[in-house]
Amino acid sequence: MTASDVGHDTEQGAGRRFAGVAGRPAGEPDHRAPLILLNQVAFGRTMWWPVLAELRTLDPGRRVFVVDLPGPVRSAAWPSRDIEKVTEGVHRAAEAAALRSPVVVGHRAAAVVATCYAARYPVRGVINVAQCLRIEPGAGLARSLAAVRSARVPYLFITGHELEPGYQDCLDRMLPQATVTIWPDSGDFPQLAHPRRFARCLAATAWWGRREAYGSFGADLRLPSEDATEGKHDDSTDPLRHGPAADRFSRPAHLAR
Repeated sequence: MTASDVGHDTEQGAGRRFAGVAGRPAGEPDHRAPLILLNQVAFGRTMWWPVLAELRTLDPGRRVFVVDLPGPVRSAAWPSRDIEKVTEGVHRAAEAAALRSPVVVGHRAAAVVATCYAARYPVRGVINVAQCLRIEPGAGLARSLAAVRSARVPYLFITGHELEPGYQDCLDRMLPQATVTIWPDSGDFPQLAHPRRFARCLAATAWWGRREAYGSFGADLRLPSEDATEGKHDDSTDPLRHGPAADRFSRPAHLAR
């Protein structure tokens, strides 16, 4: 299976553009933190469909904005793939979609964008999916992490791999508020190996960043165990609309069940 096969969707399912960026909004603004979901650049936004199908049942009506980052799929016409420019583009799209202070979720390289977003704009948290951050002193990412640390932004790192020796200590120094959780044998796609578990993590972010929630922050971040309904979803249904979906998602072969 090639990268173009994964995340392919049809023009009928193209959605809308916000400040020139392809995206798909759902839900209504309320007291819960809105979610911005950023796909790995080699894949399309349909990679989030299994998770969002579960989120609809766990956290109905949650405001979600799924954005296509520059790559060979929907938003290939971005003027630049520079991290700062991409971050600015995501923020402009979020403003155009009327999202304020979101929880930003990024898969793989998109987690770097999510982290940089949190360093520059108001957020209520970050979820980094399967992207270890290469931290070099003085580099742009190190400066972003310093800003995220100073702002005490809630930060969750979910990975399917054991951490490299020394990485946890490095992350503890650079981002002490970060919580790391390992979902064994889920590889680079923990959100697809365990879509319901991941959706429950998204649902748990609803109160992130609220001043009154700080006292119980540990409880807010408590990670759910998998339950008996894990994996019972229809991948052919676009969770951001009712009825049959034009968008389709094909799982990487090693995650097919």
